[in-house]
Amino acid sequence: MEMRLGDTTPTAIRDLWGGCMHRVTSAQYLEDVAGIMVSEIYERFQASLVMTRAFLTVPFQSLPARQKEFARELARSVALESLLKPATPVLSLVGTRGCVEEWNHVRRSHRHLALPLLSESFVGAIPMMSRLLKELGLPLTWDQGPGEVLTGQTLGSEVGFFHIEDAAVAEDELGRKIITAQEFVADYDVRSVFAVGGGIFGGAVLVFILFSRERVEARTVRMFMPLVNLLKAMMLTHCSMSRVFRPTNADAVGRPS
Repeated sequence: MEMRLGDTTPTAIRDLWGGCMHRVTSAQYLEDVAGIMVSEIYERFQASLVMTRAFLTVPFQSLPARQKEFARELARSVALESLLKPATPVLSLVGTRGCVEEWNHVRRSHRHLALPLLSESFVGAIPMMSRLLKELGLPLTWDQGPGEVLTGQTLGSEVGFFHIEDAAVAEDELGRKIITAQEFVADYDVRSVFAVGGGIFGGAVLVFILFSRERVEARTVRMFMPLVNLLKAMMLTHCSMSRVFRPTNADAVGRPS
């Protein structure tokens, strides 16, 4: 049943989970799990949402060919390709739904397909991502190398949230707009942006980000947090980090049959 974010209740969140639990537990790949959840959230709250997305940290070496090349080109564009190692965690888009057709297909993303977490300065230069990772409890110091930092965290025991109540005016401590895509905010009347996320297993972090055309309060954001723990409990028995992405013909080129 479709409803507005402002009318969210704990019962509505439990119903949301109940409505997709069977499909989630039968999914073969983590991107299918994320896609099912993103679609369920978007369809339930479509009256309020502009877009919903899911991101998962995946080691660079485990990415499909297109995501790997995307991350490599991004690192190259800021002269940091030397920091891109096989174990470097890459915040990878694994689910997307929105009011524009192009936003309904992960592989059509031109800007957010795969963000390598290369260094504190690199992540810090992206205000929204920097704030999101900090509020989820991830440090932005990479002295050990980002792979070791992420897998060494106890973040998996907790779920965090990120909340920007007014996307058009919110600024960080450096005076930068946290949501830098202000043309997107204006064109689609985005009022609030929020996310819930946390560790799932194997040091991976799963995040759901929602862009809302209505003002959303922090108490509403907190109601979405149990979804992450429900997913985590299911994933521990049904999923594996070796099965994140569905194979494609392009990824199969050169592999033994």
